[in-house]
Amino acid sequence: MWAKNRISILLVVYLVTTSSLFGQSKKYKTIGSSNESIQQIVVGDKGEYILALTEKYILQTWQVSNNSLLVSQQIDGASASISLSPDNSTLACGTSSGQVQLRSFPSLELKQTLNTEDKLPVLKTAWANQDSITVLLNDNSVSLFSVKSSRLIYNLPASEFSATSLDVSDSLNLMVVSDIEGRLSFRKLSDGQLLRTTKSHSKQVREVKIDKERNAIVTVGDDGKCQMTSIKTDYLLFKRKRYFTWLTAIDLNQKSILLTSSEGFIEIITPFNSYDLKINAVISSAKFIPTGESNQLVVCLGTLGKGIVIVKASSMKAREKLRSPQIHANRVSF
Repeated sequence: MWAKNRISILLVVYLVTTSSLFGQSKKYKTIGSSNESIQQIVVGDKGEYILALTEKYILQTWQVSNNSLLVSQQIDGASASISLSPDNSTLACGTSSGQVQLRSFPSLELKQTLNTEDKLPVLKTAWANQDSITVLLNDNSVSLFSVKSSRLIYNLPASEFSATSLDVSDSLNLMVVSDIEGRLSFRKLSDGQLLRTTKSHSKQVREVKIDKERNAIVTVGDDGKCQMTSIKTDYLLFKRKRYFTWLTAIDLNQKSILLTSSEGFIEIITPFNSYDLKINAVISSAKFIPTGESNQLVVCLGTLGKGIVIVKASSMKAREKLRSPQIHANRVSF
């Protein structure tokens, strides 16, 4: 459990390039080419492999331990979404041609192709379990596919909501869809049935995540707020005002929330503290890397023009203690 006292989290950045991202001399190293522009990343196999989607729509699997490129694969059609299956064995790659390509990970061999209705471009994919995957299309409709049978289970038409993001939980039989009006729609994952709708932000919800560890929903909106609410009661567990404008990524681990922006800001939020860092790079994607040490935070960043940056947290000073009465950390099992 995180202590209420001010916590130090140290920051060491590994990067192989001639210029410092931090404006001062440091030992650092990148994974991959320092001039490669990365659109998205996923992290698999306890951080041993990193999958990058480049601006030229090339998939690259990198092995972190020896900084080697295992495989590189050009995607047929532009890709806007990549996600890993729960067992880390399959990569889902959504394309502009209305396909979801299922590839083995880390080898990237094509195993199967799912075709969306009307061949609409895929904006986002989210695995429900090993056999089913949800897809957000560019007309704001949402589909659920069976991977085993390659069958469309259902499609929620765009007329029901203007979706911006979604996340799913098989164990909770839950799909949460955010929209441009700041609302969240809670639906049964099994059949798409609407359970309830809540207003979570005053402006568009940029990203929504189901926190299975805490039975909570984490949202980030264009109103500048990051908040966590209870799934069962909609009770506000905490709310934070973030310090940057353009959100590019959100990720969760058992203790923290990670936010990044295109301006180069990295912010890590815990129940009692907020930690941040500014780097001289445009951050396009970010993920926590699983580690064996409970108090060690390692962040993988996809950047535009500076490759993949791995940030190891240990001694980064807290921006501030969070004393807002809206934070009720005793109600959350951090």
